[in-house]
Amino acid sequence: MIRALRLFIVLLVLPGSMAYADAVTTLKAQLKSLQNLQPISGTLTIQSTRTQGKDPPVTTQAHLSIDVRDGPQGLELHFPAALLRRVRAEQAANAKQPNIPEPTLELLTGIDPNQVGSMLFYAPALLRKMVGATLLKQSTVRVHGATQQLLEFKLPLKSSKKNQDGLQNYRGRMDVWLNPAGVPVAVRQSISIAIRKFFVIHLNMKSRTTENLLVWKGRLVLSQVLQKTQITGIQANSKTECYRFQPTTTSRSTPPTATQPASAALPASASKPLRMEAAASRPS
Repeated sequence: MIRALRLFIVLLVLPGSMAYADAVTTLKAQLKSLQNLQPISGTLTIQSTRTQGKDPPVTTQAHLSIDVRDGPQGLELHFPAALLRRVRAEQAANAKQPNIPEPTLELLTGIDPNQVGSMLFYAPALLRKMVGATLLKQSTVRVHGATQQLLEFKLPLKSSKKNQDGLQNYRGRMDVWLNPAGVPVAVRQSISIAIRKFFVIHLNMKSRTTENLLVWKGRLVLSQVLQKTQITGIQANSKTECYRFQPTTTSRSTPPTATQPASAALPASASKPLRMEAAASRPS
């Protein structure tokens, strides 16, 4: 009787567990297939709004556009002359009056080639994010009328023991939306953490990143990224950055394949995340 009861429980739980494993396995297989090394190029536009201080807070805004290219020869970033003239003008004004901000220079020096490279070759980056992640939930959702699968992950704290000193209340989550073929169409990551050291350093940090994806020339590409970061405590500052990548097309090339309906993309203002409507909870 007890053995039969155990068997019944296993059979009851097994279908859902298999569905979970199948969804993750399908996602990983798709990511491994979307790593074509054929060169791609396009325009990367970055917009930034930063607020620093408390009494009173100072807000600066900046934007820039650069040409980017990625291929077997490596990653190339091209900074146009007009952008460099704008930076020099900010530097000249700041030399005369140090209180004058240099937002374009700050945004330019903050460009991370590794981050840009990951945008143009995103499949390996998403696979790395999934290392050590725990699948919490799988559900079917409706995104502007289209049916998609939503995978909700718990992210581990990836930091050495030395760097974890003083870190508290860590929480990391990642949501991945998949189209019917198992190709990721959007990713949302949220992280919150507190830093406490020597009864003096007291900081709380929250970040939220929403990413829209497309398939271009056989590789998975981030078409738009919205990242919001807020720090409170002995320091107070916030930053909102939006990255948009527009691939270069030719008369002979096929337009980029969006992995989600155009209506599901981030709005032009990049002020709101994707709107998701839950259609079901866990698979039965």
